[in-house]
Amino acid sequence: MPQMFSIDTEKWAPRGSYSAADGRSGPVRVLHTPNHRGFKGTEFIVEAVEKLQAEGLQVELVMLEGVPNDEVCRTMAGVDIMAEQLIYSCYALSGIEGMACGLPVMTNLASEHQTRLYRRFSFLDECPILSTTPENVADNLRLLVTRPDLREALGRAGRAYAEKYHSYEAARFLFESVYARILDGRQVDLINLYHPVTSEHARIHERVRHPLVENRYVGGEAPALRAVG
Repeated sequence: MPQMFSIDTEKWAPRGSYSAADGRSGPVRVLHTPNHRGFKGTEFIVEAVEKLQAEGLQVELVMLEGVPNDEVCRTMAGVDIMAEQLIYSCYALSGIEGMACGLPVMTNLASEHQTRLYRRFSFLDECPILSTTPENVADNLRLLVTRPDLREALGRAGRAYAEKYHSYEAARFLFESVYARILDGRQVDLINLYHPVTSEHARIHERVRHPLVENRYVGGEAPALRAVG
């Protein structure tokens, strides 16, 4: 489900260029930052990387645990993919930071029970995270490793999504709306604040577009790209 965390999108910023490596022409680096390995599904990510390496693909897993936030930020500038977590259907701060840095992000968003409401009445369908579970992590990782064009498309869409929904400006809009309703008594429809059809927010902000359907890749070419930042 979408989260209302906000981050400094000036600090967490994309590097501006993307690697053309596809696991054969050059190595692809995958970042995973588990604080709690069992909750993040770390063992499945490690297994998937080892499987792809056994297939002959050049894949490097970069694992950061218990390091300062600034080190995580610096490391993101040198990796190609962010593997957040595979167990619970929700993205969190690590995924948001990865998107803000222009990385394609893999996270579990597979639970229909948890996500349908947010797809229909909020902004989850704009989220370019590739929904990944222990069952499909190897397939999704192989897809991203071998498709640098898809990594770039999802990375650029992720940056746009982080700016639109998880920046300080996005937080200002949200809390101004809450205060207007609670403190000023204005008729602000908080339930439908991000409704994709009826909300003022949807009318004045460009939709974040990407090649996923309900956070799954169903094939086809990646969309035309625009500059990051």
